[in-house]
Amino acid sequence: GKPFDNVRLVSCGGRQTAFLTTDDELYVFGSGGDYAPETKGVKIDYSKQIEGFKQGIRTVSCGNGILMVVTNDNKLYMRGDLPRALTGSWQRPRILMLIILDNVPKNVDITKVSCSEAMAFLAGGKLYTINQSNETSVASGRQDGNIIGQVPGFDNVTDLSCGGGNLSFINDGKLYDITGYDNKINQIFPPVGQQFSKVKQASRGISHGAFITEDNKLYTYGSAGDWSD
Repeated sequence: GKPFDNVRLVSCGGRQTAFLTTDDELYVFGSGGDYAPETKGVKIDYSKQIEGFKQGIRTVSCGNGILMVVTNDNKLYMRGDLPRALTGSWQRPRILMLIILDNVPKNVDITKVSCSEAMAFLAGGKLYTINQSNETSVASGRQDGNIIGQVPGFDNVTDLSCGGGNLSFINDGKLYDITGYDNKINQIFPPVGQQFSKVKQASRGISHGAFITEDNKLYTYGSAGDWSD
């Protein structure tokens, strides 16, 4: 296949990879979707363009057999291992389906998405989660049976990352974590009562996380390390 020299964003998760070009074209390869065969760890020499988004694509994320796409006209599309409460069926959507966002203001842009077993997105500085069931949960914003909920109490969220069933996010320069096993919000950094530089970027894995502060120091937490820089 042809080499790509115009890639502006890439996302990997599970067994698939998605990337966007500077021309707003979306490509996917790997076995996590129906778009391309298993790469089996060999050199990538093919990919499949996902067409049909003439309005252009803003951002993309893939993980755990799921693909999330946000178009320039502020619409969210998803496919893969999605919750039945979201799709209305036990079957995996094989094509990208439009997700109805009734509880997200129409004039607010979706700026970032992230997915694994956990799924979430940012819009207008607020954090929204896409949940596996419609049971009410204060931590993830599930209320009134709506599977998409806004996490309450955080109005200046600047970054998020999903890993396994966990979600980390940055609000007002502080790092928070929602773990899949207890669904509680925990402040990870800085430790309560201590002063550190603000957090500017975060990444979450299944059993650990990492983040960078504004003074360009790298920290890890969980089983991969304990407050290392």
